[in-house]
Amino acid sequence: MRYSLEALVLSTVLAACGEVASVPDDGGGDPVVDAAPGDVDAPASDVTLVASTPADGATAVDVTTAITLTFSDALDADSVAGAVHVFERESRREVPVAAASWDAASRTVTVTLARPLDLAGRYRVEATGLRAAGLAVAMSPVRFHTFVNSATHYRGYGSGGVVNYRIDYQLDGEGFPAVARAYAAGADGAYDTGDDVVTIVTVATYADGDRQGAIVYDSAGADGVWGTADDHGTSRSAYTYGPAGLVRGLLYDGAGADGVWGTADDVPSFWYTGAYDDLDRPARYEYFAGPGPDGALFTADDVRDSYSITEHPTPALTEFRDYDDPGPDGVWDTTDDHLARRIVTDLDDVGRPTRWRSYDGQGALTQYQLFTYDAAGLLVRVVRSYSPGVDGVWQTPDDPISSYDQTSYDARHLRTRTVTRDTGADNRIGNADDHDLWANEAYDTSY
Repeated sequence: MRYSLEALVLSTVLAACGEVASVPDDGGGDPVVDAAPGDVDAPASDVTLVASTPADGATAVDVTTAITLTFSDALDADSVAGAVHVFERESRREVPVAAASWDAASRTVTVTLARPLDLAGRYRVEATGLRAAGLAVAMSPVRFHTFVNSATHYRGYGSGGVVNYRIDYQLDGEGFPAVARAYAAGADGAYDTGDDVVTIVTVATYADGDRQGAIVYDSAGADGVWGTADDHGTSRSAYTYGPAGLVRGLLYDGAGADGVWGTADDVPSFWYTGAYDDLDRPARYEYFAGPGPDGALFTADDVRDSYSITEHPTPALTEFRDYDDPGPDGVWDTTDDHLARRIVTDLDDVGRPTRWRSYDGQGALTQYQLFTYDAAGLLVRVVRSYSPGVDGVWQTPDDPISSYDQTSYDARHLRTRTVTRDTGADNRIGNADDHDLWANEAYDTSY
């Protein structure tokens, strides 16, 4: 069985622009000592990057940014195409480039990306193969972070648009959701009034944009005050990362003999490990429900609960398979492992999902989702269907729409509202009988 790693999900989202700034000289050759007066030409090996957009170390970069690299002298124009690469994190996972051009007057390479970057993402820009007068030009990587556009207010809705669930997020100094507070209605029975009562608090920590872990509390303790030492915790999560992303997640359901969360004797209840393919794309996750006979974690006899495999058979297709039982032979990773579900995702020519289909272990389609993007390449709508309609055929016009997500953005490409709705009786999107189910009603736009 799968476990939730957190009692509350803390959303983080979107981005806005960076600045042009100088980048330290990389060197690359001996200084010119015998140039004629007024001769500004230098050996090609001395051509260096002098500025970039985004600047090295920039934060709050727009997810639709172009990349510009300005050099100290002329490059060979025919060396620019295919030379500049943009990678996620410190991985080999590459963002597709739509075009790269060279402007001799400004000595600038401009790179247009094929799709928007991720929200709250880390990126590095590298150049290989650039030349000047036929000689290689070295360039240190440029690293930047996109905008942290975290949600601050989440609401669930019942009939008539009445709020029936509330979470508020408190952000840390970098804009990530560090504290989530879930509320119940107070004595007046209404939400978003002065007597709402905090019921669950999740406190999370981040480092370099990566969530390091969180503790979930369900009571303010004997003193009745949240955020004090006697708050009652129910679970803790912790995460470990590698260059490509998450490599281990742990859930603890006990504070151990010392009764203090976050210490060495916390009791683990579930964990998983992540592995990546040769392009640093997620490839395999293994889920564990406890230590084996040796009593130690992260050893070969840990009790496996399930595993999943993700493959990329073509650039336009991703296939995910989830196995939940080792089969009659009792041995994992053999041909009789039980397939619980299979998910196929169709991708467009720049790697964005356009259609997502989920099948059960016998191959029957159980649901699908369709994705729509705006002119800037930002995701604006996700439509879900869990039934083939009266004709009994999936992906035909009479399929009922189970729900859909709609996202709005401001002029800086920052999310302002994300709402999930049903379509009402008419099964059509955007009509008066559509009903809000839940929404991130507000997003921070400061970081």
